Amino acid sequence: MRTTLLKLALLVAPAMFIAGGCAQYPVHAAMNDDKIAVVVSRDFNEGMSPGDVHRRLSALRVSEKDRAMYGDAPPRTLVARVHRAGGAWVDDREDASIEWVDLTFDFGPDDRLRDAWVSRGGTRYFEGWAASGRRGEPPIHWPRTPPPPVEPPRERRIDLGGETRTQS
Repeated sequence: MRTTLLKLALLVAPAMFIAGGCAQYPVHAAMNDDKIAVVVSRDFNEGMSPGDVHRRLSALRVSEKDRAMYGDAPPRTLVARVHRAGGAWVDDREDASIEWVDLTFDFGPDDRLRDAWVSRGGTRYFEGWAASGRRGEPPIHWPRTPPPPVEPPRERRIDLGGETRTQS
């Protein structure tokens, strides 16, 4: 009986560890857009200040180093780059890719949250150097990840009520 329980524990523990790893990151790039929309619509509301949005992103474990504010004064935009749970990692130094989700938060003239967007991106690394990325970005070497985009990405709008739609 004891041996059976030990074997069961050894089988279940890794699965629980993997599932728990993602649970520690409430929003990550391995989630589909609909699941991301649920998190964003639950945790972000129209009318939030940029400070409120930053605090919520921190609570969701989105790294401060992966955020960029566009504009010094309202109206302005905040982009938060979200990687897979645990951060941006490559599995193979010879030829590997990383994927991310850019969450874009648009603030109006009153500096209050108006819209949220989700956009997907990624880069392939070959022998440690970025082999693909957005045009005009300087070549980068792993472990540095691509800088924020020149313009805030807006592929799919997230209704702060939970739906996503592709921008036309």
